Amino acid sequence: MENTIKIHTFENYKHENLFNILHFVEFTYYDNYTSVFEEDNRICLVNVDDFYKMQGIDTLIHSFLERNYNNKIIFSRYRESSVKVLKVFKDYKFEKFVDGGQISMLISAEFEHPTINFCNLDFFSNAIYFDDNIKISLRYFNKIFEKEYKPYKFLCLNGKDRQHRIDLYNLLNEKNLIENSLFSMTRPSILPTINLPENYQDYFNDNNFSVKYGSGTADRIDWIDGLLNHNLYIDSYFSVITETHCYETNYPFLTEKIYKPLLMGHPFLVLSTPNFYKHLKNIGYKTFDGLIDESFDTIADNKKRVEAFAQSVENLCNSDLVEFLKKAKPICEYNREVFMTNTAKIHLQNHASLSDFIIKIGG
Repeated sequence: MENTIKIHTFENYKHENLFNILHFVEFTYYDNYTSVFEEDNRICLVNVDDFYKMQGIDTLIHSFLERNYNNKIIFSRYRESSVKVLKVFKDYKFEKFVDGGQISMLISAEFEHPTINFCNLDFFSNAIYFDDNIKISLRYFNKIFEKEYKPYKFLCLNGKDRQHRIDLYNLLNEKNLIENSLFSMTRPSILPTINLPENYQDYFNDNNFSVKYGSGTADRIDWIDGLLNHNLYIDSYFSVITETHCYETNYPFLTEKIYKPLLMGHPFLVLSTPNFYKHLKNIGYKTFDGLIDESFDTIADNKKRVEAFAQSVENLCNSDLVEFLKKAKPICEYNREVFMTNTAKIHLQNHASLSDFIIKIGG
C-alpha cells in the first residue's frame, strides 16, 4: 500500500487542486502563507503567480528551504509554461536550491532540466475536449469545405499584444493582409484594440458570448476562451495562430490556440518557438507541408522566423485558396481524428505523470 503524501498550501489552491485525482495525496490548507511554512519536513505547494500578489513570500520560502534540507517546495503554474517559473527562480534567487532537490516544478508545457524535478501536464487538450465543442465540430466541419468562396482569407484571434504578435501584425499590415481577415487584438497594451467585425461576435468581443448550434447552446462561463465558434472557421480559409510563446523560450507550449483548429478541422499556420511543427508531428499530427511553405519553423533567429512566417501567410493568401482548401481537407480530417483519440489517452498520461512526480518528491 502506498504511503499518504501530505502537502501543505495556501487556501487559494483549494479551488483548482489537480492532485485530487491521486488517492494517496492529502492536503492541508491555510489562510495565510506564514502557516504554510511554519514547520519542517513538509512538502509545500506554491502558486507562482502569488509572488506578484503577496509581498514577502520569497522571504518565507528562503527561510523554509534554508533551515532544513528535507523541506521541499512545488512551484505550480500548471496552465502555463516554464517561462514565469524560471523567472521567479532567478528574480528571487531560488536557483541555489535546484541542485539539492528541494525545488520541483508543475507546468503545462514541454521542459527539460538535468536537476529540477518537473511535471509537464497537457492541460489544454482536455480543456478544449468537452461535449459542446465536439458537437460543434461534428456538425460544422463539412461546412468549412462546402463554402468555397469565403468573405475572409484567414482567422487570427489574439488577446494580449505580446511582442511577436505586434511584430507579426505590423508585417501583415504592411502587406495589406489584415483588412481581408478576421483579426482581433482585444487586450493590448501597445497596439490599439482590434475587435472582430460586428457580425462575428466572439468571446474576445463579449464575455457573455455563447454559441448556438442546431437546437443547442454552448456557454463556457468558467473559461470562455476554449469555446469553438464555427462561424469564424466557416467564413475563413485558414487560421493564423500566434501561440503564447515565440521569443521567450525554445520549448514548445501547446494551448487552446492550436487545439481549437485541430478539433474544428481548420487548416493552420502556427507562429511559435523554433521546431514547434516538429513537436506537433512527434505527437501524431500532420501539418500542411507541400501546401504551405513551413520552412519558417526551423529558423532559430526570432526576427527572421517571424518575417518568413509573414511571407508564408502572404503566399498562401495570394494562392488559389479554393483549391488549397480541397487539398487540405484530408489532413484536417486526420488531425481531428488524432485529437479526439489522443485526448482520452492524455487523461491517463497526465494521471501517470502527476503520480510519478509526487511520489518522487515524497520518496
